Amino acid sequence: MDPSHPFKDNTSCDRPALPPRLGSRSTLTAVPPAPVPPPAPPPTTTTDDYYGVTVPAEPPAVPQKGEKGPSGDFTGATVALQNAEWYWGKITRDEVKERLKDMPDGSFLIRDASSQKGEYTLTIRKDGSDKLIKIGHRNGKYGFTEPYTFSSVVELVNYFRKESLKQYNNVLDIKLQYPISRYNQEEDTTGVANESDVNKLVEQFLEVHDKYLKKSQKYNDMHDSYQRMEIEIDFKRQALEAFHEAISMFEDQIKLQEKLKTQAQPHEIKSLNENYDILNQRLGALNESKEKLENDIAMQNKEFQAFERDINYLKPEVLNLSRQKEKLHG
Repeated sequence: MDPSHPFKDNTSCDRPALPPRLGSRSTLTAVPPAPVPPPAPPPTTTTDDYYGVTVPAEPPAVPQKGEKGPSGDFTGATVALQNAEWYWGKITRDEVKERLKDMPDGSFLIRDASSQKGEYTLTIRKDGSDKLIKIGHRNGKYGFTEPYTFSSVVELVNYFRKESLKQYNNVLDIKLQYPISRYNQEEDTTGVANESDVNKLVEQFLEVHDKYLKKSQKYNDMHDSYQRMEIEIDFKRQALEAFHEAISMFEDQIKLQEKLKTQAQPHEIKSLNENYDILNQRLGALNESKEKLENDIAMQNKEFQAFERDINYLKPEVLNLSRQKEKLHG
């Protein structure tokens, strides 16, 4: 791949250089064999392997100055990048990996790019792994591909909190949902590293432990409700399938009654009409019940999705408190 391209492959292509040619075939025997080149050093994580993205058909429609963006935040440089909770500055790729470990898909943070000053690296969790995307910078604008359209990194993040990254790569069908806050992480060590007062440490441990228990209980309760709701929705979907089968059966019976009426004797018409009316009434009742059940499923699906979002949002908090406990206990 061209090294000037801003997005690198996920795999390293470093290979040891071939030894120089030893001359023509006629002089080859007079030249001692070339020394075997040393093995290539093991790969390091000092550089970033960026995830491949392509230029979208149309650049993102960024709100103008003073307008509210999709997230409700004012766009532009109204909020300094240094104050953003998801901006971690100069941290290594390995540190990012540790911060995003066990985090749900959609978790993200931004750090300074290792390649060039003024550029940044977005790392987002997707399908259980970290995806790295370079944020380029030119003429006061930022973005993933040129032409860059965002006035600031903050504006870019606000936009993709509501819009999917799929426009750059079909695999990246995800939004920037769960920022990894550096403020929470800073609390892990602030006031502890140089703390000699054992009572203070115990007090901090008990405080964190109490928060952990409450958050864990809330998470477990929500997860139980989530599973119950999943079972209820599954039962309702099975009932909906039964309604569809029953409706199909009654529709077939009504068609049969209509056919029989065309072939019936005069004294049979009254009985056939009565049966026809009964079948239509029952079909109407079935359709009404089916529509009610469909509405119930649709509403419960919305609640189910809200539960899923809340659980995914709560999980990083529980994991962070667990890490704080381990550090204080150690």
